[in-house]
Amino acid sequence: MEDLIPEATSHSTATPRIRRRPALSCANCRRRKVRCDRKEPCEQCRKSRSATCTYTPEGLSSLIDHVPNPTPFRKSRSPLPTRDAFRDGGNVIRRESVVRAIGPLTTPETPPDDKTSNSERSFSDSHFTASGNHVDHDLAQRVERIEGMLSSAKINGKVADGIQTRKLPTSGLNGNMSKNRYYGHGHWLSGIVQAPSFMCFEVDLSDDDVMKMKNKEAGEAINSVLNNCKTMARAIKAAQQPQFTIWGVSFQHTMPERSIADELVAHYLRTHESTYRILHIPSFHKEYAQYWGNPQTTSTLSLIKILLVMAIGTCFYQGPDFDAHRTQAIQWIYTAQFWLASPNEKSRLRTAAIQVECLLLLARSIYNIGADLLWNHTGSVLRTAMSMGFHRDPKHSRRYSILHKEIRRRLWATILEINLQACLDSGMPPMISTDDFDTEPPSNINDDEIDESTQTRPSSHAPHVYTQSSLQIALLGSLATRLEIANLANDPGIDGLYERVLTLDKELLRTYKDSHSFLIRAAQDKFARFKPTPFHCKILNLKIQRFLLILHRPFATQARNNPHFYYSHKIHLDTAIAIHSLPSQNDTPTPDSSISPLKTEDDYDRFRLISNGFLKELLIHSIVIIYQEMISPLEDTLPSFSSSLFSINTPSVSARASSIRLLQTMLDLATARIEAGETAVKSHLLYSIALAHLQALEEGTPHDDAMTKAAMDSLAHCQEILRHRVAKIPTIEEQFSDLGAQCDASGFADGEMDAAMQDWGMEFEPKDVDSWLLSGWYG
Repeated sequence: MEDLIPEATSHSTATPRIRRRPALSCANCRRRKVRCDRKEPCEQCRKSRSATCTYTPEGLSSLIDHVPNPTPFRKSRSPLPTRDAFRDGGNVIRRESVVRAIGPLTTPETPPDDKTSNSERSFSDSHFTASGNHVDHDLAQRVERIEGMLSSAKINGKVADGIQTRKLPTSGLNGNMSKNRYYGHGHWLSGIVQAPSFMCFEVDLSDDDVMKMKNKEAGEAINSVLNNCKTMARAIKAAQQPQFTIWGVSFQHTMPERSIADELVAHYLRTHESTYRILHIPSFHKEYAQYWGNPQTTSTLSLIKILLVMAIGTCFYQGPDFDAHRTQAIQWIYTAQFWLASPNEKSRLRTAAIQVECLLLLARSIYNIGADLLWNHTGSVLRTAMSMGFHRDPKHSRRYSILHKEIRRRLWATILEINLQACLDSGMPPMISTDDFDTEPPSNINDDEIDESTQTRPSSHAPHVYTQSSLQIALLGSLATRLEIANLANDPGIDGLYERVLTLDKELLRTYKDSHSFLIRAAQDKFARFKPTPFHCKILNLKIQRFLLILHRPFATQARNNPHFYYSHKIHLDTAIAIHSLPSQNDTPTPDSSISPLKTEDDYDRFRLISNGFLKELLIHSIVIIYQEMISPLEDTLPSFSSSLFSINTPSVSARASSIRLLQTMLDLATARIEAGETAVKSHLLYSIALAHLQALEEGTPHDDAMTKAAMDSLAHCQEILRHRVAKIPTIEEQFSDLGAQCDASGFADGEMDAAMQDWGMEFEPKDVDSWLLSGWYG
């Protein structure tokens, strides 16, 4: 038989080597010793329902020219692929394409040389593997070519080489370390620490204290006052933290009176709910009314939701007792954090719990409760939502009502937006892409158009019609572009991707202009039921403008030496200036009476005064850009590359005067922020030094001494404000006397609290200070 051709047993007889006939039958037919029709798969394998029908390479090469296209194979219980395809990561590479790429698989036709010994012929024509199996040399080369083909195959539409682990540069961190935290390449402060000096400071990344005063004696004095400010700031924050855990004190007694609560809820619904769609407003009004009707029957989840809504609304409260309400709002936030940190996480896998998580993220950002660490918490919320299926569109499931499906779409869009903003705050990647979800955008409808009784999904209004969901939809329209920008900004190799930067800039500017024009038209529509307020327009602009800053920052700093990057310089500077423009108060629309009867013209000013988080960081970032633009030409001793063509070399007198006025305005704002409750003093210090520097350059006086004096005066002024606030803090005895009544009201008599469960405050931030620049901007 063809498989049993005997080999020569005697080496003394010089008989020519007999070539083996190629096996043309498939392996199964050869094993079963039945006739094979040499098809793909053969008829015998079809009848026996064999999972595989394989041929030897020699037989495969003989069949290439006459085997027809593979016919559909019968469904098999085995998931193994047939032999007409090589699979790599879900991709299918057909045998025909491989054959066309590597050529026909044929065996050498050169006849053996009788004068050559058997051993010599064996080593010249072929080689043996370690196991003794004969391997044709030409076949081995073809196998290598097939492997190369598989390695470059496309997987899910992407080249395999592109999804392999990238080798990061080994020359440095491409970021900065501070307090055991890594500030990525995309963080705005990384642009400062790459310079040898900044203002009156020297930058040394090899030292724990990154920023040092050039004047050593002045530096010691400034650090002493700065440490005093930090000590008082910690005392103020400690007094605002609750002294008992959620298990020790009932929090229903902390509810303000009904009129104040109504005002705080109205503030939230008028401002943040339009940008972050977290609640269904009619449903929330029912929960809120139910609480005041019978507080004892209200669930803990609903009560915490109400408390967080009021905490966010407190930011816009302007009554004389704002300080007391601010302290109360901070304690509500800690209460929610304690509740979410309690055991039984599985019981909180509910849509209402996701709403609480989103409200908590917003509240922590506004009141600076670990605002620079929100990227960690946001990632947890994102993964929780994905574990609950929010990343899959609810149309795939029939278990949800129409209202529930719409709420899930809104919450998913909100989580994506919060995550995207938080990644910029920390200089970290967003950790999600558009390939990871298929949830559709929310419908362009108003809340009163859908409720629990709705049986069919309402039709969305036309895109030009402004609804209560229009702002979220507008932000969602640029989500894919901003996600790519966030990833690109944290790419150490961004310097070689300028063409891609320009493409993303074009896409983002197009959506930005379209959204801005839409809001302007909606605000001027006299017959519209809902209209965007100046606060909404400004916040939407800021959320997009900050991505323009981080996209062009690496190239804007190179424009003075390379005119190729002039466009980035212009966009970078124009965006920084636009950030400080105040929203127009002309034709201020009246909000819908069902949401709030209050005025809206002061919302952005109030938010800028009280809020921390992304807005404060963005204001500081833009001021640094404008400051560096003003002082660089005045201190630069190198000739400019084309002063006649570009205007980036010597700012005009009017531009410098405008910058000085802006710095003075921001300095006044920083002072008011500290008086209103902020504990961080570094923004005030930065504005003071920058203002003194520009004024000294304008007057032609020594600027180093002026900046040092401004730094001392700034810290002394901040220290006096903080000392005045510390004097208002109740003593320990007063705090415990107040809390004793609370414990009695909640059923905790003296001596009944378990000391093992005490948690005296929740520290979101480390106390050790090891970096002047990277730490302490948020308080």
